[in-house]
Amino acid sequence: MAADSIRISFVNEIPLGVKPLREYTHPRKMVAVEVPGDALISRGIEVIFGEAMHEGSAAISIKQDNIAITWQRNQVHVLCPLESRLEVLTALADFGFYEGELHRLESDVEAQEPQAEKDVGFAHRIHHRNKEHWQRFGETIERFTRDRLTYARLCPQLAFPSLTLSPKSRQIVSKLLRESNMEDRLEMYSDRLETLEELYEGANDRVADYRWS
Repeated sequence: MAADSIRISFVNEIPLGVKPLREYTHPRKMVAVEVPGDALISRGIEVIFGEAMHEGSAAISIKQDNIAITWQRNQVHVLCPLESRLEVLTALADFGFYEGELHRLESDVEAQEPQAEKDVGFAHRIHHRNKEHWQRFGETIERFTRDRLTYARLCPQLAFPSLTLSPKSRQIVSKLLRESNMEDRLEMYSDRLETLEELYEGANDRVADYRWS
């Protein structure tokens, strides 16, 4: 069977005349839609049907009955009967959206950690000579608070597949969650975020005490 591909795109609004694959509320409102395989999109997943990925190159590989899926970031290879395509697509949309939201949070923490390393000395020794950092300390902890709220909304979505999915789609999502070590990733992200929160919360407390004194 010749390979063909489509893209699952995540957008803020449903395009005119397009039926959404899935609609999401948490951690933010987004819609998953199917677009042509050659469409240029800023965030989405290329799904290639009828072609197996070379062994050893995939991050995640699962099988469910007569369905085989290999997942590599932003690209998925699928072998499945034609009648199972819609269930596979809705499962991939759900996993792709929520995994992508976690990846966005992980990337934010990773990007901030080098700056946090530099800020350790400033955060523990507050005086007028490092006053230029004070506003940034406040802005940083505000961003991490927003990330923590997003994380709290995201966790339930990554704990169990949605009940609005079909049983087959739920089984696919469950296997993808398990094979991607989602529980460990959530825990590791929370630990890394907590370390940054403590650093900048402490810095802001010391700034407040210094100003008061």
